[in-house]
Amino acid sequence: MAAPEQKTFRIVVLFLLIGLGVGALFSSVYVVDERQVALVLEFGKVKATRAEAGLYFKVPFIQNVIYFDRRLLSWDGEPSPYIDSDKKDIVINSWARWRIVDARKFYEALRSPDKGHQVIDARIDSSLKNVVSKVSLMEAVRNEQRTFKYAERQEIKTSDDKSAVADKDLSALLAKPISLGRQKLVGNVLEKVLVVCSDRGTAEDSVKDCVPLEQKFGITVADMQIKDVNFFAEIIRVVYKRMREERLAIAKAVEAIGSAREQEIIGEMQRELARIDSEAYKTAQEIRGQADGDAVRIYAEAYDRDAVSREFYAFVRSLDAYKKTLGGKTRLVLSTDGDLFKYLQNFELNPSAQ
Repeated sequence: MAAPEQKTFRIVVLFLLIGLGVGALFSSVYVVDERQVALVLEFGKVKATRAEAGLYFKVPFIQNVIYFDRRLLSWDGEPSPYIDSDKKDIVINSWARWRIVDARKFYEALRSPDKGHQVIDARIDSSLKNVVSKVSLMEAVRNEQRTFKYAERQEIKTSDDKSAVADKDLSALLAKPISLGRQKLVGNVLEKVLVVCSDRGTAEDSVKDCVPLEQKFGITVADMQIKDVNFFAEIIRVVYKRMREERLAIAKAVEAIGSAREQEIIGEMQRELARIDSEAYKTAQEIRGQADGDAVRIYAEAYDRDAVSREFYAFVRSLDAYKKTLGGKTRLVLSTDGDLFKYLQNFELNPSAQ
């Protein structure tokens, strides 16, 4: 090999060695963030745990590093069916916050956060079933014993003066004493979540082995809460239908009471109008009778005053008789000797009145 070729070969080898050295240097250095914990693996086995933030070295090409988040991780469950102590089917939706406290134990038991989510899901589901099956629905809904007015129970007075109280079932349900409450119920669930129990031995002579969740899987649940409690969709529809029917029944009862009251008011009004009309007619008749009496008295006084007054009175009465008996088409055949027309026998029309 010629000298120039040897020199070129040596340069290439040198650059290759430098490149390999730089690559080995970079592959042997890793950084741990303060939000993470790192595990150094060698052929799949944990060789070291790095929990402190900083710069670390590892054997290149043989060891590799995996990272886990040391912060709180969220778990949001799906609405799941449960049965309470009253054998009612209910749906509970919950959430939890968990974290990895022992990265080595977590990796050896579960390997990945997805497996951790599955463990949390199974632990919360089984613990909820165990606790909820021993309490009533109201224990999972309410925190304390309170007196519910429920819009003053919407008591409706019927015509026979009896109280028809709506929603008796709801009132009875609200009246049940609360011995646990949602917050304590959640605490009991969390206690069961944090302990993993397994049966050991035969079916006839089994023994439960219980270990903390942290010791078994290297994780812990920092908090767990119930988001909502509800009935199944079909039950909700049935409940809403019943509520509508009850509201309609109450509305009809109120309408019937209102109609009855309306008839009572109309009857009272008509009786009052009849009474007022009767009193008005009585008063009018009394006034008319008094007026007629006054007229008769005045006529009598005028008649008894002197002969001229009596004659004038007879004349006025005759004119009244003429007005009543002689109409536009009235035809009478009477003797001229009668007293009725004696004032017309010698009547002469005043020429100036024509």
